[in-house]
Amino acid sequence: MSTVTKETAMGLRKKRRMRLRLFVSYAHEDGKYLETLRNYLELLRTEGLIEVWTDKDIVPGKQWDEEMRRELDISQIVVFLVSTLSLGSKYIRRVEVTSAKRRHRGGKAVVVPVILEQSSWEKTWRKFQVLPEGGRPVRAFGRRDVAWHTVELGLRKVIDGFLIKCDGANES
Repeated sequence: MSTVTKETAMGLRKKRRMRLRLFVSYAHEDGKYLETLRNYLELLRTEGLIEVWTDKDIVPGKQWDEEMRRELDISQIVVFLVSTLSLGSKYIRRVEVTSAKRRHRGGKAVVVPVILEQSSWEKTWRKFQVLPEGGRPVRAFGRRDVAWHTVELGLRKVIDGFLIKCDGANES
C-alpha cells in the first residue's frame, strides 16, 4: 500500500463495516462488460467494502427513472463504463453524468470513468482520472484480464481514499 500506512489500513478495515455504495452506469449494449466488471468487484464486495448497484437491481413495479436518480444520490462511488454507445446516450449524459459530476464537485461521491473502447471520451471525462490508467481502453489490452485487474486495483484505491476522507471528516 503506497499512500496508506499499515496502521491506517487496519483501522480502515474495521470501519469498512459500512459498505460504500457503487453505482455502475453503462449502455445496455455493453452488458457483457458490466458482467465482467461485477466479477472483478466480487472480491471487494465479499470483503465488505462495497455494495454494487445497477439498473438491473430495479425491482418490478418500481419507476426506473426515480430509482436511478435515488441511487445516484446515495452512491459514494459512480463508475461509468465508457463506450461510443454510452457517450451517445441522452439519458446517461443528461441525468447520470450531470448528477454524478455535481455530487463529485460537492465531495459527496467519487466519479470513475472506465474506458472500454477508442472513443471521443475526453470531451466528457478529460478532468477525471480514468481507468485503466492513461485512458488505454480495456479492449486495447491483449489480455483483458490485466485491464480489468487494473480497474479493480484502481477502485480499491478509490475506496481507501474515500474512507480516509470520511475518517478525517469524522475526526474534525
